[in-house]
Amino acid sequence: MNAEEVYSEHQAWLDDYENSQEWEHEQQLLHQRYTEKKMAYEQKDDTITLWMNDKKSKDTDPLMTGKGLVKGKEVRAAAWKNISKAGSSYMNIKISEPQDNAQRFDQAPSRKEQSNEVPF
Repeated sequence: MNAEEVYSEHQAWLDDYENSQEWEHEQQLLHQRYTEKKMAYEQKDDTITLWMNDKKSKDTDPLMTGKGLVKGKEVRAAAWKNISKAGSSYMNIKISEPQDNAQRFDQAPSRKEQSNEVPF
């Protein structure tokens, strides 16, 4: 094998390597563009966004639920479709504070919780 053949073999390997690196970079750019489009929805102030309630199991459950910002404060919203006595359809919307299921450590238990405690 002469020097030109060795060089051409290595050059072909280097070209393949560079092409694979470029391909990997392109894949990273495509992934980045895809994830940027899928970023979380940013709620604007004084707006509420409602989605169909796919967990509705009974007639009293809301047809739509969602979240919003009102004067910079986060709120929850629920909407029900109703029919008036005159036969017109309308939406009834309830706005409430976000639900916080976790009790904070700095909060003292309520009187009801204190009365249920068993002293040891």
